[in-house]
Amino acid sequence: MRKLVISLVLLLMISLPQYSVFSQQQGQIDKLDAELERTDEIIERAREIVLSSKSSIARLALEQGSRLQENAWSNYHKGSGYYRYSLDLTLQARKKAQDAFNAARLTTQNESVVLRKLERAEELLDRVHQALIDNPNNSLAGVYRSARDNLDKAWELYRSNYIQGALKLADQVERTLQKLKDLTNQMAINSKNYRHRMEMLRGTIERAADLVNECDSENARKLMEQAREKFQLAESMASENRYKAALKTLQLTRELTSRATSLCQDMGALENRYQRLKEQTDRLAEQIDPGNEVANRLLTQIRKQLELARKNLNENNNKAAIAALKAAQLTFNRLKKELEKPSL
Repeated sequence: MRKLVISLVLLLMISLPQYSVFSQQQGQIDKLDAELERTDEIIERAREIVLSSKSSIARLALEQGSRLQENAWSNYHKGSGYYRYSLDLTLQARKKAQDAFNAARLTTQNESVVLRKLERAEELLDRVHQALIDNPNNSLAGVYRSARDNLDKAWELYRSNYIQGALKLADQVERTLQKLKDLTNQMAINSKNYRHRMEMLRGTIERAADLVNECDSENARKLMEQAREKFQLAESMASENRYKAALKTLQLTRELTSRATSLCQDMGALENRYQRLKEQTDRLAEQIDPGNEVANRLLTQIRKQLELARKNLNENNNKAAIAALKAAQLTFNRLKKELEKPSL
């Protein structure tokens, strides 16, 4: 009896470790089973996304993951000695599937981004093209043509599913077009600014020319000739969209005009102008018939204006003297025309 009890205890002691090993081994199998099935699910979900994304990177990663998973299952079926290797392989396969999923999702997102970029670039390109039509510029036209060619290539890459290449080229086109847009906008602003200054200066030149014509100054006339030449040069520059140079030339034109008028506005020039006009009026008065009421009235007006000019000259009031002399000159011209009319 005692021997039987000892034998049973011994058997129990031997069997307990064996049961523990068996339970531990079964747990590992169940865990590995679950890991392998989990990887299968991940690969299948990734496959749906990858096939719709048309991403070569995602497809390659998925193929690598599928092969790793096949090897994992193969080692699993070989038995317990290969379980650790099978687990390592399925975890690697899962990572590849996740990489494929991420690449596919990124490609899909990039595809939408590229499409929006290409459409926006087309819109921007149209606006730049219209701006170049309104303000032709050969240097900008060359940049525009280059951008147009690159955008066409980007569309080709996009349609061929080379999304990354299309994205890179689309970004380059977008930057170029934005720069072109900024340049054309600045060109339009420069054009408007130039036209405004040009029209203001045109009026100044006309007034200065009248003053110089009435002024006995050879230097003033030469300066006005130079001013007109510079004004025409500025117009030529503006027609070539060289607005910066054109604006500088307008400034030079203004300076020449100012110097010309200054020569005719100093006291000596005004005094000479007064004396000359007074002498011309006196000579013209000798030709007037006492019965010509219109001519005599105009003569009276001229002499009153000359008296006012004399008064202002004596008081060193240049501005008022110039105005009076101008009025006298205009009336003098009317008197000349009156006397040139054929008598009835």
